[in-house]
Amino acid sequence: MEAFDSKLRPRFSSGNESIRYLRGMRTGKYRSKLQIIVDILLVASKGAKKTWIMCRANLSYELLNRYLAEVMDAGLVSFVDGSDCYKITRKGQEFLACACALLHALKHKDHPYHLRLPAIEWSDTPIHPTDK
Repeated sequence: MEAFDSKLRPRFSSGNESIRYLRGMRTGKYRSKLQIIVDILLVASKGAKKTWIMCRANLSYELLNRYLAEVMDAGLVSFVDGSDCYKITRKGQEFLACACALLHALKHKDHPYHLRLPAIEWSDTPIHPTDK
């Protein structure tokens, strides 16, 4: 399966598939901070409760609280009160696209176009009601 199209945008049929692909990019035993944040953003991309993020991103409760506070402070994820879940923001989607391209480029650094960043598509419609 080709995980990235010609513009280096991730394309996956499910969230589990994307997390498995990015986990395959790891060369060492431990994940980097960027890889943990990418895992959180991937899980939150369709909306997820805290426990689901903790399980799917493979984090302890302590690490989840620390990283969730960081991504919320950075404006990458927001909490939706009505559904009691966390959702990725537009800024988070842009960050995720660039981070995925970077991780892909680092994995395939011998490719001649390994530093090309993905094109970010803009839309006037908000991702969810809290975006303005």
